[in-house]
Amino acid sequence: MNINDFEKIIIYQFGKVGSETLRSTFMQIKEEVQHTHDFNDLISKPTKPLLIVNVVRNLFDRNISAMFQNIGAYGPPAELAIGKNGYIREGYFLQNRPLLLGENISEISDFFRKTNIEILLKLIYKKWYSDFNKYTGIDIFETPFDRDKKYKIIPGCNKTILVLRFEDIEQWGNILSNIFDYKIQLVSKNLTKQKPLHSLYEKFKKHYKYSKEEIKMIKKIDFIKHFYTKDEINKIIKKYE
Repeated sequence: MNINDFEKIIIYQFGKVGSETLRSTFMQIKEEVQHTHDFNDLISKPTKPLLIVNVVRNLFDRNISAMFQNIGAYGPPAELAIGKNGYIREGYFLQNRPLLLGENISEISDFFRKTNIEILLKLIYKKWYSDFNKYTGIDIFETPFDRDKKYKIIPGCNKTILVLRFEDIEQWGNILSNIFDYKIQLVSKNLTKQKPLHSLYEKFKKHYKYSKEEIKMIKKIDFIKHFYTKDEINKIIKKYE
């Protein structure tokens, strides 16, 4: 693909999947780059050629990372938790400063498990890609993911979707260079390891054990089944045993 064939690039995905890294990377070669977790009208009815970049990430690693992105934040008003089109701002439900200040791993685990099951898995990620397909007008599951090339391109009317996996982030520079036939250098941003919570985050990951209920729920989610093999998922689960 020629990146200059697109008037604008929109990175449209849920959080904690390397989207800030992608945005910074694309801005080296393209002025019109937008980053959003929510649907907007430009996505459904672009007036000029649009590239929508989407990133998936396994929810075992991703949901823990999201909690540590938000747990120490000050919460917005409750009415802002639900946005337009029913979009749920998960950050509101993951915020809990008292737990962070106490740094009690068991209490943080209890908080995460409840929020993970009742909010993240039941309400948000069970249907995230149903909304994505509806708003873009393109079925992201219609064709298989290329596990050798590690990306997927789906053409549509005046829009093209490019799908990457977070787990391949170390190879994104080469992957994007091959796609666009242009040398692209990855620019890393918003890394958990560079944040004050990193040591507690690593401690939590070593402590937390996913329940059978959580594992069963995650395995049933559409994009998990589509973009990851059973062996890949089982390998991720072993990190939390």
